[in-house]
Amino acid sequence: MNEIQNKLSADPGAMILGIIALLISLVGCCCGILAIPAVIMSIIGLVWAGKSINAYNSEPESYNPRSLSSVKTARVVNIIALVLSVIGFLVALLWFGSVIANPENIFEQLENGEFNRTYEYGDDTDSANEEIDTWEYEESTDTLNDQEVIEMEIQQEDTLRN
Repeated sequence: MNEIQNKLSADPGAMILGIIALLISLVGCCCGILAIPAVIMSIIGLVWAGKSINAYNSEPESYNPRSLSSVKTARVVNIIALVLSVIGFLVALLWFGSVIANPENIFEQLENGEFNRTYEYGDDTDSANEEIDTWEYEESTDTLNDQEVIEMEIQQEDTLRN
């Protein structure tokens, strides 16, 4: 084997795209919009890896076997990133879709403390009603009732007349 063996074309690129897509899908899981670039990058990485694997299969003697191993690893990383980013995007789409469909109901539930947690213990299902980050509007009330206020106004008028 005196021939020089080359690296596959997607050897570094597919891995870099897969790692970046994986980081975006893990760090940006709370924001569905970040899943879109992660999906795009992982699909591009998968296409590059697929083309490189096909190129290796057509001419295995021209390429380094280590490069094939690296491209196969990049393909696995891209598949994991694709699955995670699609799941994150669907969860965000469902959440934001429910808020957009009925935003008043979400805020009413927040105000009234109607969000409940359900705990499951083995075969028994124990439902515990807990308020989660709720707030209540406090109305300012006078300690005096209306009758006392009227009596005080009459007394003030009498003192002003005298």
